[in-house]
Amino acid sequence: MKETSYAILGMGRYGSKLALTLAATGAEILIADRNAQIVNEYADNVTRAVSLDLGNPVALQEIGLDLTDTVIIDLSEELEDTIMCTMIAREKGVKTIIATASTDIARDVLMRVGVDEVVIPEDEAAARMARRLISEGFMEYHDLGGGLCVVKVHAQKEWTKKRLRDLKLPERENVHIIAVEKDGVMEVDIDPDMVLTEESVVAVSIPKSQIYDLI
Repeated sequence: MKETSYAILGMGRYGSKLALTLAATGAEILIADRNAQIVNEYADNVTRAVSLDLGNPVALQEIGLDLTDTVIIDLSEELEDTIMCTMIAREKGVKTIIATASTDIARDVLMRVGVDEVVIPEDEAAARMARRLISEGFMEYHDLGGGLCVVKVHAQKEWTKKRLRDLKLPERENVHIIAVEKDGVMEVDIDPDMVLTEESVVAVSIPKSQIYDLI
């Protein structure tokens, strides 16, 4: 199976970090930036490195985007150039286009002109930090999206000494126990007549707005 090839247009903090991370997997990567010094700095880590004006459509036509599966555009502060790169990438038949933006308005504009996914780096960094801080209160934390998460915790005291069916957690607390640990293995086949102890470890699905009730 053909490996995915990437082009990173703009070597800002996001683009440069992404280039090094992808390069570590052995992926085929093209990088381009108007700053020749930055291009040279990363040239040895990628397949091909080019210095050019990313707002110049003629130059963009000639760097081989038609041979690329995914283009990442890291020109957050330069909306017009990001739009130009997007248009050329679309003309060249690139399957997936990802771009950075500095504001919600810029993100909306880029989605309208054909970008598949827009990243606001500051927001993404804040979200990662929030997930890390939240997860410190649990054995495991998984964000499911849509306002839901799954956490692995010790059973709450009020969940013990009664059969699971009698607790009626989904109705009373909007908490769904989806797995119970037995001998170090999380089992999803749960007996509704099971009685938990305070040492029991469970995985529960719960709205993110309620997770601090479990800490």
